[in-house]
Amino acid sequence: MNILIICGETSANLYGAKLAQSLTKNHTVYSFGNDVLAKYTQPLIAIDPTQHSVNLGHRFRHLPLFKQIKSILSSHSFDRAIIIDFPGFNFKIAQILHAFKVPISTFITPNFWIWHDVKSAKRLAKYSDHIITIFKREFDLYSSICPDKTHYLGHPLLLESIPKSFDSSSRTIGLYPGSRLAEVEAHLPKMLQIARGFNPDFRFIIVCENHELTPKIIQLTHQLNHADISVFTDIPSFPVSIENQVVTDAHYMGYLDRQDRDIKSFRKDESVIIPESIDYNKL
Repeated sequence: MNILIICGETSANLYGAKLAQSLTKNHTVYSFGNDVLAKYTQPLIAIDPTQHSVNLGHRFRHLPLFKQIKSILSSHSFDRAIIIDFPGFNFKIAQILHAFKVPISTFITPNFWIWHDVKSAKRLAKYSDHIITIFKREFDLYSSICPDKTHYLGHPLLLESIPKSFDSSSRTIGLYPGSRLAEVEAHLPKMLQIARGFNPDFRFIIVCENHELTPKIIQLTHQLNHADISVFTDIPSFPVSIENQVVTDAHYMGYLDRQDRDIKSFRKDESVIIPESIDYNKL
């Protein structure tokens, strides 16, 4: 079979590379992705994960990418495409693939399951023949929508070897703010805010494969009084991953803050004593 793997995120390319190593034993594997994925496939389009914007309003500047994809599909024949994550672009790419009658498997879905975006999850399920999930809550959502084609793999924890400077004897938690500037600016402050609530026995490290963002990350850690946190540009492996919990906590942090304000307001109102002499007929 001719299989096409499509990745837009740094982590997706790592997962895609591992998948490609297995598939190439029996299939011809092509790719749209970065240089990590290209090592194990026949690369057709180079996609730089650091260039994709978190703001979907910037999607128009990626029209050349969609034109490239159409051109490749016009000149090549694929038995299946595997889209790995790629939020903001997966729907358009799926639309193009379907126009060329290429069946689609989704391996690792965008975070619709975290946002409780059932509408988008149903759209993804509609274009996917198979949905392979790595988180339990992700599996729960898609199995409730399309149980026959939803599968649970579990999180592939062991991606790369542990850096030599990594102290595996400590209780260490890795923070993964993203591989793009907009992601780091949006996610890292919330992650560091959550980190303050942990027992001092825990050690935190920040992992970002985009070397160009290291100065920005260091700047943010100093501004937010976390200058002691180390920054790694290689993905270490951990015996236990709480990445899912950190992402979820960061997502709901705003709601928790608002709930705290509501509770304080309620308690203030609750302490108000209504005079017994009040005439309710005059209200």
